[in-house]
Amino acid sequence: MLMGMKETAGLARSAAVLSLPGLPPLLPEEAHRIASDFCALAEFHDPAVDLRNAPVQVLLDLQARLLASRAGFGTVPVGFMPVAVNRVAADPVKQSLRFAPKPVMIGWTRHETGSFFASNPAAVDATRSMVERVFHAELGEAGTRHYERVMQQRPGSTPYAALIELTSYAIFKRPAIEAAGSLAKAGSDVYGYQFDIASRQPHVGAGHCFELPFAFGNFDDWTDAPMLAGTSRAFANDLSGMMRSYLMNFIETGDPNGDDLPALTRCGPDRIDAMHFAEWVSCYTERPGFSAPETLSR
Repeated sequence: MLMGMKETAGLARSAAVLSLPGLPPLLPEEAHRIASDFCALAEFHDPAVDLRNAPVQVLLDLQARLLASRAGFGTVPVGFMPVAVNRVAADPVKQSLRFAPKPVMIGWTRHETGSFFASNPAAVDATRSMVERVFHAELGEAGTRHYERVMQQRPGSTPYAALIELTSYAIFKRPAIEAAGSLAKAGSDVYGYQFDIASRQPHVGAGHCFELPFAFGNFDDWTDAPMLAGTSRAFANDLSGMMRSYLMNFIETGDPNGDDLPALTRCGPDRIDAMHFAEWVSCYTERPGFSAPETLSR
């Protein structure tokens, strides 16, 4: 969003975009409706006063209740977000093209929506028919074929795993790939990555935000985080060091590559390459569309 605002686009010489969701800012009327629902749940009679006086934990609990009330199967409920008024564009990805030709690094995790669905028994225990309806809503008549492909490519898989694959692609990966292609076409040097390391916490996978302690190398600040429990610190430190080398190179020069690192190929308008941070770190070409397999970059 800051990349697309006139007041901020010129302040940075490069940008790193982590886990870009395909969710535009709220329209004013929608934001007002959500705020009204929040105050109704809280039974606030004078919101201007009650919001200021309510304890932080009460506000957090209310927000959780608000999200639960808006949740639908296979969707990520949205609470408070930026609102498309004044300087905030209704289409921030399109507006971000004014950031070109400055360099951009953009990434996502493989199982983004695992962080949102892992604690929801209705999602974890979903049946084939429940998940197929999501596939049909997203992919039309080809939904069943794509569902069966996901299940066949991952022996022992479950409907929940297929749900995570599709929703992570639709909400996070596809918008990131589209933004990368648009920025590359506009003249930016764009570098992509995908974080593939899975949490040992059940059903989370390589979920939203799981890459953050690896990207910043601050594992000691995450000692009570369930998503990191059981992760090998030696492996995590090694991978974190590699990720931070890419990030620091990019911050300093606009190019994440270094002599001692696997080559991260620059994206083109019609070819999106991404470094996959996994047990084996390699750069792959991301093909457009949910059904396309990944192929090694050359």
